[in-house]
This record gives sequence, structure tokens and C-alpha cells, in this order.
Amino acid sequence: NITLNGSHLSGINLSGAELSGVDLSRKLLTGINMAEALLNEANLSGAYLMEANLSGANLSSANVSSASLNSLNLKGCNLSNANVSGTTLNQADLSETNLSNANVSGSNLNNIDLRNSNLTNADVSGASLESIDFSGADLSYAKLMSANLSNANLRSANLTSADLRGTKLTQIDLSETNVESTQFGGNEGVSEQMKQDLIQRGAIFED
Repeated sequence: NITLNGSHLSGINLSGAELSGVDLSRKLLTGINMAEALLNEANLSGAYLMEANLSGANLSSANVSSASLNSLNLKGCNLSNANVSGTTLNQADLSETNLSNANVSGSNLNNIDLRNSNLTNADVSGASLESIDFSGADLSYAKLMSANLSNANLRSANLTSADLRGTKLTQIDLSETNVESTQFGGNEGVSEQMKQDLIQRGAIFED
């Protein structure tokens, strides 16, 4: 195991390092390479990461709440069962990321890449997901209540049994999205014609 002291860490290469349970809370991390690192159960709450590479890192069950992870490379990262609530992830690359069972509620994920990611049973309620790319993503059983999905790309995404009640859906194309048993209701941006089409494809409207 590696101990990381100091509030500001810069330019360190920790690629593939064993960092399980490490405490990086409230640290400023610039130019850190943690690709393929083992960070399960790590504490990154309130951390500020700039130009960091966490692609392929294992952050399962980690605490990343209220962290700032803007423009980071998190491609293929494992964040299953992680606490990502209240985190800022603007313009980050989370394509092919595993966020199953993660708590992403209240986070800011505008303009990020989540293509082909796994968000099964994730709690994304109240999150800002504007202009996000969810194409090919698995959002089955995800909780998206009161989230903002305006201008999001959900082409070929799987929303089976997801909860989208109160979710903002302005300028959304769901024509190629799996909506079997998906819950809708009180959605801004859903026309009557769109609603009837979704119902015919298996969606459920509480109203």
C-alpha cells in the first residue's frame, strides 16, 4: 500500500498501483496518472482532480462524493457501488464505465460521455445530465427521478424498468430506446404523441 501525504499532489505516476482504502479526501491532485490503479473503498470525497487519468481504475465502493472531476479520463473505470453523489463531472469521459448500483444523485454530469456504460440500478435522481451521451448505455432499473436529461443522446440505450418520473426530457429522441416497463409521469418535453408511442412500446405513465 502507498501513503500519500500533503494536500497538493502533482505529476505522480500511480498507474496500476494498489491504493485500496487510501484517503485522498479534500486533496488537490493535478496531472496524476492512476490508470488501472486499485482504488476500491478509497475516499476521494471533496477532492479536486485536474488533468488526471483514471482510465480503467477500480473505484468500486469508493467515496467520491462532492469531488470535482471535470474533464477527466475515466474511460472503463469501475465505480460500481460507489458514492458519487454531489460530484461535478462536466465534460469527463466515462464511456464504458461501470456505475451499477452507484449513488450519483444530485451530481453535475453535463456534456459527459457515458456511451456503452453500465448504470443498472444506479441512483441518478436529481442529477444534471444535460447534453449527455448515453448511447448504448444500460440504464435498466436506474432511478432518474427529477433529473435533467435535456438534449441527452439516448440512442439504443436500455431504460427497462427505469424510473423517470418528474425527469426533464426536452428535445429528447427516444425512438430507438428500450422503454419496456419504464416509469414516466410529469415529464417536461413529452408531447401527447410521444407519450402514446412510448405506451405502445411498453412504457408506464403514472398519470
